Amino acid sequence: MHPLGKRKAHLYRLGVGSIDLDKVQMYELEETFQHQGYNPATYENDIALVKTLQPIKLSMESNVNSICLPEPKEKILGKATVTGFGLNYLRSTNIEELMSVEVEVYNKSYCSHLYKSRLRRGMFCAGSKKGGRDSCQGDSGGPLIKRNIDGRAKIIGVVSWGIGCGRKEYPGVYTNVRMYLNWINKFVKPQTSAQIVKPSKHKQVQQTSNDTFNEECLKSHNEMRRKHSSQPLKLDNNLIEVANKLVIDNYYEFIMNKDYGQNIARYYGVDPKCEQVVQLWYGDRTNYDYSNAQYSSQSGAFTQLVWRSSTKLGCAKKAGQSGSMVVICLYDPSGNVRGQFASNIYNEMRLKK
Repeated sequence: MHPLGKRKAHLYRLGVGSIDLDKVQMYELEETFQHQGYNPATYENDIALVKTLQPIKLSMESNVNSICLPEPKEKILGKATVTGFGLNYLRSTNIEELMSVEVEVYNKSYCSHLYKSRLRRGMFCAGSKKGGRDSCQGDSGGPLIKRNIDGRAKIIGVVSWGIGCGRKEYPGVYTNVRMYLNWINKFVKPQTSAQIVKPSKHKQVQQTSNDTFNEECLKSHNEMRRKHSSQPLKLDNNLIEVANKLVIDNYYEFIMNKDYGQNIARYYGVDPKCEQVVQLWYGDRTNYDYSNAQYSSQSGAFTQLVWRSSTKLGCAKKAGQSGSMVVICLYDPSGNVRGQFASNIYNEMRLKK
């Protein structure tokens, strides 16, 4: 359903948490945001956001989680996966179980050759040159996803339109998400994303005490912050308590419109020292562009870690399923505040030895 913004939010429900339509968790919507430039005749700017009435709890152990946005200049060509509950071919009926198919993202010249002037700015096409792999009616608004080498998923496209389904001469057309990052960021408060580390083999993990772990985290954080002229953090019992609740309840939640920033990591088969975790987050500094000081999903862990205005820290970790270990650190006040990056992220100091 494309003209989302012209309908009232209370007419919709958002279902999450299951590949079975009968088992999804339903959330009422508070507000919908259709792109102001949406054209129903051409499907230009075919993108929208929704805000739920109640926060959605994201779980490390369940089927509900966040997804990363692409970088502004990121290359999106190659294999990607599209999912949806729509038709599995043009004259079929809608299905009750979420389907997925791998498609090939094509370059602009190939898509323009097939669709001529119908392919507008902010669109790309994806499918199979043999046919049979495509999104279809009922999939509109669904995600086209690529995965990083570290396993993190990114939404690169949104199912928009096409001619038929699965036709080799007419691959599906998608809204190019990276062309709309500025628009998205007007509505979405940026938060750092979960990071996953997977060794080749699982082994049983053993957990250090929470007090010791927090002391290690504080030391490691302040060592990294010192490199960027950021004031030392102090441990805060309230943040530690909240962080422990998040991992004990086996979920983490992006805290919207509150003062807590957060960094999260998940390890498999190892009980990481906090120094290792902090180094993982700090490694995102290579993706931060000091000349264009703004939030990026690829550097958000680093920018929160060294954010100058953050003064308090609280961390926790817990052994999860399949030999995993979840680590979360909370920060107060929150970092990654839009418009404040230049004053909060200083380039690394070159200290004299």
